[in-house]
Amino acid sequence: MDALVIGLDGATYNVLSGLIEEGRLPTLAGLIENGVSGTLDSTVPPATYPAWKCYSTGQHPTKLGFHSFLSFQEGDLEPASTSAPEIWNYVSEAGRTAASINMPTTYPASEINGFMTAGYVIGGEDWVYPPELKGGLQREFDYRPEVEFPVHTELLADDTTDAREQIRSIMQSRFDLATFAVDELDLDFLQLTMYYTDTYQHFFWNQPEILHEMWEYVDRELGKLLDRIDDTNVFVVSDHGFESLDTGIFYLNRWLEREGHLTLEAGGASGLFEKLSLDTQTLASWLDRLHLMGVVRTVVPDETRRKVPNPRGEIGVDQLSERIVWDDSDAVMYGGGIFLNADRLGSRYETFRTDLMEQLCSITSPETGDPVLVDAYRPEELYESNSPPRDDDEVPDILLLPRDDGFVSPAYASDCWNTTDLEGRWSVHAKPGIFIASGPDVQAGASADLEIFDVAPTVLHAMGLPVADAIDGDVRRDIFAPGSDPAERPVRERDQRKEIAQVIKQSSLTDR
Repeated sequence: MDALVIGLDGATYNVLSGLIEEGRLPTLAGLIENGVSGTLDSTVPPATYPAWKCYSTGQHPTKLGFHSFLSFQEGDLEPASTSAPEIWNYVSEAGRTAASINMPTTYPASEINGFMTAGYVIGGEDWVYPPELKGGLQREFDYRPEVEFPVHTELLADDTTDAREQIRSIMQSRFDLATFAVDELDLDFLQLTMYYTDTYQHFFWNQPEILHEMWEYVDRELGKLLDRIDDTNVFVVSDHGFESLDTGIFYLNRWLEREGHLTLEAGGASGLFEKLSLDTQTLASWLDRLHLMGVVRTVVPDETRRKVPNPRGEIGVDQLSERIVWDDSDAVMYGGGIFLNADRLGSRYETFRTDLMEQLCSITSPETGDPVLVDAYRPEELYESNSPPRDDDEVPDILLLPRDDGFVSPAYASDCWNTTDLEGRWSVHAKPGIFIASGPDVQAGASADLEIFDVAPTVLHAMGLPVADAIDGDVRRDIFAPGSDPAERPVRERDQRKEIAQVIKQSSLTDR
């Protein structure tokens, strides 16, 4: 095998460094000691979508056309998607073999020269390629694409033992499948991603004994896998990092409504609470005290349940979107950005955008007095790609980068701020992730900081493959040992536009 990429969703040195110093993560410690390590700078926003897809394509999110799970188009939420080639596609096109196990953003599983199991979010039955593998994976490895219980309900219960055992079983099936692939298949490239590491850090950040035990388990299983491979360059990456939530949760859509920029239907989210004479946090608190929150979330029909706030008193953005009067609204937040109603704003669009960005950057936490944002960006200025965005309508008009210790939420609540009832939200995504590389071609004991877009082209170069001109990231030859082939060999560039033109020309000649 030429390259093995281990994806650890949400892995952060804020947790791992202390465990490594205590000798509790010997596998990761060995990779760092014998290789290169540093920070992997994530996307804006630092989130599963778009970060994993930006890793696998090497492209900026603005070019891919999304910055979150969904995009907000003309008042409606639409699933995010892209047809951009990913690292395993490039490997397959070169006639080499590849496999990807469980990486988020890959549903539906794509056709490659090998096999793929898609990761979160799973939207149906097309989670494995080739599809005839599904039965065998389920029988031999007890492989399930996702846990089969409501995560937020079970992981906020008084006793989480059963839920954690189910998650552990899911994670083990990924390691078992990867072990099989290493032992039985002649692969050139393997991607193995652990998604529930992120889930643990969201729900058990304030329970370090549980969180640390999970990381020790991952380190042990990773060590067993690495013991089975030789002469392979190994890359360990995370899509983003994590930080403690100190400044509180800022509900931007509630603020937009308060400022007159977002209009909701009468009887919508805000009307519901007015009729009940309750704010969202109070309603959630009473449901929790009466031990009814779990009942509501498991028994009540979906349509009714979505109107009930979660334990933090929030109404989800999907329910909120159904109540937005877009023709009477200037702006709405979804994911990590703000979508503006350009048709309504007309000639005021750019002035409104500038003023709104300045306003947002001046908002401070009532708890700490710190700004809620590091900055607000125009996407076309933040990400300068070597080709234009796929569709401007699918990209937010303003991108937001919260402080590493703060959270800007697109959910709806009756107040703009929540600094006290943080049930299940003790930590937040942060931009600095982890990068570790080790292997026969990698420097030993060195440090290097990369952007998430740099990983795919660097891995492709290490495998001796060309780097497509559509890729925005850089080949980081500085991580390779002096005198090694990847360090000395020039980067081979692949002009995909010329290839397309050649195919068209050949097709035209054939048709004559």
